[in-house]
Formats: sequence, C-alpha cells, structure tokens
Amino acid sequence: MFNSSVLDVAIGLVFVYLVLGLMCTTVNEWLAQLFKTRAATLREGIRRLLHAPPDGTYLIRPIDINVAALAKRFKKSDDKLTQTVGPFSAALQSALAQFETDLAASPDAQPPGSLASAMADQLNAAMEQTGLGKKIDDSKVTPETRAENGKSLKGTDLLRINRALLSEAYPDVITSLSDAFYNHPLIKSLARPGEHPAYVPSKTFALTLIDILGKGQATAGTAEQIKASLDNLPDSDVKKSLQALLRNGTNSMEQVQEKLESWFNASMDRVSGWYKNRVQVWTVVIASIVTILINADTIQIAQKLMINPALRDKIVQEAKNEHASGADPSAPTLTEQQKADLSGLTGWTSEFRIFHHLDACADASLRGGQLTEADCRSESEARINTNPNPKFVAAWNSNSFPGMRLLSMVAIPWLWTVIPTHLVGWLLTAIAASLGAPFWFDTLNKFMNVRAAGTSPTEKGSDKSKS
Repeated sequence: MFNSSVLDVAIGLVFVYLVLGLMCTTVNEWLAQLFKTRAATLREGIRRLLHAPPDGTYLIRPIDINVAALAKRFKKSDDKLTQTVGPFSAALQSALAQFETDLAASPDAQPPGSLASAMADQLNAAMEQTGLGKKIDDSKVTPETRAENGKSLKGTDLLRINRALLSEAYPDVITSLSDAFYNHPLIKSLARPGEHPAYVPSKTFALTLIDILGKGQATAGTAEQIKASLDNLPDSDVKKSLQALLRNGTNSMEQVQEKLESWFNASMDRVSGWYKNRVQVWTVVIASIVTILINADTIQIAQKLMINPALRDKIVQEAKNEHASGADPSAPTLTEQQKADLSGLTGWTSEFRIFHHLDACADASLRGGQLTEADCRSESEARINTNPNPKFVAAWNSNSFPGMRLLSMVAIPWLWTVIPTHLVGWLLTAIAASLGAPFWFDTLNKFMNVRAAGTSPTEKGSDKSKS
C-alpha cells in the first residue's frame, strides 16, 4: 500500500523543498551578518524599552535633559558647550531668566515648562554642525566615537555621531537610559569596538541597569536606594514603568534583579517577534529569487519524478539518508550530493534551448532566405537538422547560457513563452521554500515513517512505473 510512486514523488518534492529551504537559510544568515540585523533589532527593542526615540531618530528630547544642571552650565560664558550652542534664542533666554528669578525666590523652585523644550531646540540646532567634536570638551568621549567623528558625515549619520558626542561629553546634563546602557562597560564587552551586541543576557541587562541607577557606586547596594534613584530620572514612561515594577515584592537586591530580568525577557519576546516577521519577509523574497534563478518549478519537478523512476529512486534514497542522519535542519549547509540531486530536477537547459531556437530563426543570415522566421519557428526538429547551413543547425540545437543575447529583442517572445509555462510552479515552490528547512525536515520525517511501513520499491522490485 505504501510503495506507490505517488508517495515517492511526494517525498521527492519535500526533499527538494528542504534543500531550497536550506539555501534560503544560508542567504538569510549571510544577509543578517552583512547588515547586522540582529544587533539592530535588539538595539531598537532596548531603545524602546528604555524610552529612547525610535531607531534612526537622534534628536535630543526635553526628557533627555537634566534641566537644572544644564541651566547652571549655560550661566557660564566661558563654558565650551555654552559657546558651542550659542547665541541663545529669545525663548531660551526668557525661560532661563524666569528660572533664575524663581530660584532666587525659592531654592526648590522647579524649572518652567518651556525651558526644557527651548534647551532641546538649541541643542538640536547645534547638532547639525560639522566638526562639533572640536568645539566641545571631549575628554570623556570614547575613542570609538572620536574615530567615527573624524569621518566625513552628513544627514542622519551626522546627527547620530553628534548625539553620541554630547551624551558622552556631558553625561550629567544630556543623557537617556538607552545611551547610558550602551555606553556601559558590561554591554560594550559583548561586541567589538564601535558595534552593538546581537545578544544581551537578561542577567547582564539587570546588572547594568542596577549599576546605572546606582550611579556606579558600591554603596548603592540596597533595593531602597535603587528605588530612590528612580525619583531622579526625568518624568517619562520608563520611570513610571520601573517604579510600578519595583513597587511591590522587591525588598532585596536579588528580587530587584529578578524583576528586571523578567521585564527584559518579556520585552525580548516581542523583539523576537519583530525579527521573525522581518526575516519572514526577506525569506519570501529570497525564496522567490532562488526559485527563479534555478528554475525550480514544482509542477515540472513532479513530472520529472513521475516519469523517471531512476531519478525518483535516487532522490528518495537521498531523502532516506537525510532522515536517518538526523541532521540539524537549521544548519545552512548543502552536501555535494544534494546539489547534484537538485540540479537534476531544476535548471534552464530546456528553456535556453527554446531561446536558441528563437534566436536562430530570427537571424536571416543563418536560416537562409528560403525560410521565413515564422516558418522556421514552426518547423520540426527533424526538418531543421536538414538545413544546409551547419551553423544554423548548431545554433538551433544549442542549450548553453545565452549571455548578453538575453538583452536582445529575442528575449521578449522567449519570456512570453517561458513565464506563463512556469509561473504557477514557481509560485508553489517559492511559497513552499519560504516555510523553512525545519518545517520540511519534520514533514520529510513523517513521510519517511509512513513509507517505512511498507517495503521500498528497490527492495521489493515491484515498482510498476518501471515496467
């Protein structure tokens, strides 16, 4: 019952999808390393978690500013930051004057609501300057940021570096939790200099955040001190989140660390979802490109497997070896045998032969004046081989890659012939390959288990399709 050729064809198709899935995984991994998508996605997730602007936005926000500290600095005319961002706008001068008046009346006076916004506007205007690193006090700036600042930058890259310069040079007045987090030695040690890590353990996240909130002081070692330090954060969503998180059940540092780790893990689950969604989009694109490049037409492959028992048995045997080996389906490697098996089921040989038929018929000097182009296309291969011009016969029978001839006008009728023939098969293959190698590995195992319930055709020697 289980020795039917239909089951073997199904196993052959599943095996082809598995190989294509491995190819897509290989390309995906290569792209992920080239564009550092894992590190970028993690960084975006942590920036959002710690209430930073969306990734790619580097302007300073009012909540990123320690208003009282920056106001004191702006009162010093010889301060490099004051000189760099000046002259002050009328709105900033008015807000600073009001704050100074309020402080004279009451030392505990709060800054006016317009002051932080005016400061942010002034700083953001300064961030558009080139050579900002030469104008400020860069004694606290990291060597990596200095090195990147030396490059010719503009647009978003200029804003990114200038934001890093200001945050590192003046951490007491311009900061955010995400900046402090990525500038912490525990996080820097997870990646090469100048790069961001692709993975951050939850324990490292918690320890880093505790150290930041404790200002790096060894004496900040109690849960109450950590909670008290939250009050010094600018009013923001992350401040409210941390206060709510640590309000109850955090009487010890171990409980604080555990709460922070749980918060981080829950957020990283969402980040993993973002990454998987992005990878899935790229997988569909890559699967479509790979499918067309190797001409993996599901319908055509099924036909080849059905009419060629020897090829079918070879593919099934390779599938059996893959099933028996228990190989890791996520490993992005293809064996030489798998590549050979795939080439036997795919390829453009037949389609290139059609192209050369059309190309030879389009060349009047080859086909001869006694034969029109339309008649040439409708002639049988036997009649063509009787043509007195051997060059025409050789061109007609060629199945090699046409090269630059694919850019000629002959390509239009050729594509009109090829695309409708393969479109449905390509679509089926691309969808199947985009499901991934692990899916098809599990499916292959199930088919092989079903097939193992009976005797294989080669063992029994009774495959009727061979007769």
